Amino acid sequence: MDKQRAKDLLGLIAAGDKEALKDLYREFGASLKAAAYRVLSDKPLSEDVLNEVIFDVYQKAGMLSGLSNPLGYIYTMAFHRAVDLKRKRRETTPGDAVLDVASCRPDAAGGNTDEIIFINSILEKLVEPDRRIFILKTSFGYSFYEIAGAVGLTYKQVRRLYLKAEARFKEEYKKGSAESL
Repeated sequence: MDKQRAKDLLGLIAAGDKEALKDLYREFGASLKAAAYRVLSDKPLSEDVLNEVIFDVYQKAGMLSGLSNPLGYIYTMAFHRAVDLKRKRRETTPGDAVLDVASCRPDAAGGNTDEIIFINSILEKLVEPDRRIFILKTSFGYSFYEIAGAVGLTYKQVRRLYLKAEARFKEEYKKGSAESL
C-alpha cells in the first residue's frame, strides 16, 4: 500500500502537482525524519536531512516513480544523507568548539583570548548574510529551514551560502593555524 501510494504521489509530483509533494511530506516526512534521527540523534539536523531528501525527491520524481520500490530508495537516501552528515560533523575544524564562545560570550573562553581574537577575525572576513547564516547554524544549531524563514531566503540559498561560509572559515582557520606554527 505505501509503495503504491508513494509511486502514485511521485508520478503526480513529476507532473508538477505541488499538492502531491505536500501529501508526500505529510505521509512520509515523520518516518523519514525518524530514520535520520536514529543516525544523528539531533532533531534540527534530522529536519535538515528530511528537507534535503524532499528537495531531491522533487527534483528526481520522474525517475523515482519508475522504480519498483521508490519508497525504499527514498528511505535509503535519508539514511545515507544522515550518515554523511554525521561523518562531516566528526570532521569539524578545531576552532568550532571555540566558535560558540567567540561569537556569543567572549568572557567564557577560559582565558584563551588569542583564540577568540583569531576566531573573530575569521568571522569578520565573512560577508553578510554568509556570516549570520554561519553563526546561526554553527553556534545556535538552527536548521537551514529555520534560517531561511528568519533571513528571507530560500532553503537552497541558505544552504549554499552556509557551505560557502563554512569552506571560507575552514580555509582561513587552516591558513592562520599554519602561520602561527
